[in-house]
Amino acid sequence: MRLTLVISSLEAGGAERVLSTLANDWTGRGHEVTVVTDAPRTTDHYVLDSRVRRITLDTPSNSSSLYDKFARNFVRLKRLRSTLLHTSPDAVVAFGNTVNVRAVLAGVRLGVPTLISERTDPRLSPLPWPWRVLRRFSYPMADILVVQTRSVGEWAGRWLDGSSVRIIPNPVCVPKRTAPRPAALGVRPTLAAVGRMGPEKGFDMLLPAFAETGLASSGWQLVILGDGQERAALEAQAEALGLRHDVVMPGVVTDPQQWLFHADIFALSSRFEGFPNALLEAMACGLPVAAFDCPSGPGEIVRHEETGLLVPPGDTKALAAVITRLANDADLRRRLGSAAASDVTARYSPEHISSLWEEILTGLKA
Repeated sequence: MRLTLVISSLEAGGAERVLSTLANDWTGRGHEVTVVTDAPRTTDHYVLDSRVRRITLDTPSNSSSLYDKFARNFVRLKRLRSTLLHTSPDAVVAFGNTVNVRAVLAGVRLGVPTLISERTDPRLSPLPWPWRVLRRFSYPMADILVVQTRSVGEWAGRWLDGSSVRIIPNPVCVPKRTAPRPAALGVRPTLAAVGRMGPEKGFDMLLPAFAETGLASSGWQLVILGDGQERAALEAQAEALGLRHDVVMPGVVTDPQQWLFHADIFALSSRFEGFPNALLEAMACGLPVAAFDCPSGPGEIVRHEETGLLVPPGDTKALAAVITRLANDADLRRRLGSAAASDVTARYSPEHISSLWEEILTGLKA
């Protein structure tokens, strides 16, 4: 089966990781896979199988006016349609809201089945109004819409044919524990967090929660892996909380799982999620987790008191309390971490998730 997968880029991120995982897996299963991005391959963070065909649309990423934005997206649409004509896929799989729209429109009258997927919670990540209009117009034209959680599936089912909406979570890939403890971790017990430093990840709530625990005085440190526009503000906040020497922000790392293997607790402080890949990876690494039960995903992944601990969204005192509880109870950490690893590696294995996608693609071809 010839598959063309479309995404904005292969930079570090949850959707990008999933697409690259699926591309490599489908190639291994004998499919002919093409990956198309807007961004050049020099920005790629994830490695594709050498048999995957890689195409970039090479369109400008910046625009200074509404006209420029329209022109840029028209060029992307035109180049994507040309690519689809050239690759003659049996199916197109698109990742991301605006990419979904372009993939549907580019495929008009080509007779190619199109599978689109939402990678965030669209209820909490609103699009500019022109894209919202285009989404309402284009999504019903797709053959299948894949979402990652039940709650987003309910949202989609209100305005799409329910039979065209499928729920497929992300897979979790856990490498073997091979790397030594990163030097930047030192020897201190570690509370870890991972994500882009944007408002949705709530690191500005995690810092005061960590300060509230008082664990720094007992030798604990907080490590936040990732980077983003709020980095400077978070560094200033850590300084103001008296945590300058207790918070480590190493930026984007190539092997976050190896850092997680050497941490002691994982915290998820997000205001909202599309699907919390970092949470899933931390659990697969055997870490006990303390998480806000935010929309959408944590409540579908974590079994409270069995594979992790959930607290109400935005309740920093409650988050501080469960982090303290975990820090002070090594047996609880071991029990939750072991149960978490067994649970998520079974429910979210790449083989299982790929089979769910494969089932849809087989149905499209039929």
